[in-house]
Amino acid sequence: MLDSIRTRLTLWYVGVLALALIVFSAGVYLLLAGNLRRRMDESLRTSAESIAISVVPQREEGETEAEAAHSTVDELHLLNQAMAIFDAEGRLFAEKATPGNDHARLPPLDSIPAGDLRLYTEPGDDGEGQRVAARRVKIGEA
Repeated sequence: MLDSIRTRLTLWYVGVLALALIVFSAGVYLLLAGNLRRRMDESLRTSAESIAISVVPQREEGETEAEAAHSTVDELHLLNQAMAIFDAEGRLFAEKATPGNDHARLPPLDSIPAGDLRLYTEPGDDGEGQRVAARRVKIGEA
């Protein structure tokens, strides 16, 4: 049966078409995955900036660090994002979990650059990673 030229030519065409479809699909997947990651990082960057901008006025109004953290967490609504505010020693002031009960975790303090945002992927319990943004904010003497 495989001795037929027609059969061998058909299998050859099927193989070439399958290879072309696999290469095209992989290219589209990689393109979309990169775009999704960039959009997610930008969303996390914006959320971290919103949290930092919201804490400063609360603190300047005379609230304690803990009160400013609780006010910020209560006032901000981030869609499907957990947020947490820690003090300089890494103690939790206030947090809000995601609707799926995922909590924000603090990376090692020395891994967060001063004045810049750290974006990284943290492995999750379910085998999927979570994208995390961590930022230091200096408020007055705090």
